[in-house]
Amino acid sequence: MAEGVFQVAFYLFSTLIIGSALMMVISRSLFYNALFLLVVLLGTAGIYVLLNAEFLAAMQIFVYAGALTVLLLFVIMLTTGRFKKEAKIFHSQSVVGFIVAISLLFLSLFSLNLTSWKIVVGETSHTLQNLANFLFTQYALPFEIASLVLLVALIGAIWLARREEE
Repeated sequence: MAEGVFQVAFYLFSTLIIGSALMMVISRSLFYNALFLLVVLLGTAGIYVLLNAEFLAAMQIFVYAGALTVLLLFVIMLTTGRFKKEAKIFHSQSVVGFIVAISLLFLSLFSLNLTSWKIVVGETSHTLQNLANFLFTQYALPFEIASLVLLVALIGAIWLARREEE
């Protein structure tokens, strides 16, 4: 019984995520795009809960669904005066983008089919302490590199924004 409920919940979250992502791409309004992104991020948190990764679900809600979406909404509201023109849904590169997207979909499905998935039976010990141990020992260098890349991107965005004002 519990496995059936799990599958139904998974399919509901997956449908919600895919539908919202599609609406996010199709919508003309930047504000609605940000709201559809919020629904995608919340649906992803729901899948984390189904996988018994409550910490990741909480971080998904706090960091991405909360802080990032609020930041995006502020940026959209502060810059709407600069961009009065409606965004086009389809551009001259839509056909190429569609072909690339379908190719990536088939490549992903092909690689998922070839992957041998390890099935764990019984309880596993995925705790926050194990996550912290991996993050600060084995994955410390990639974590620091990611933070430096984000810092460089932030400095570059500030530099480009100041250059446009002058």
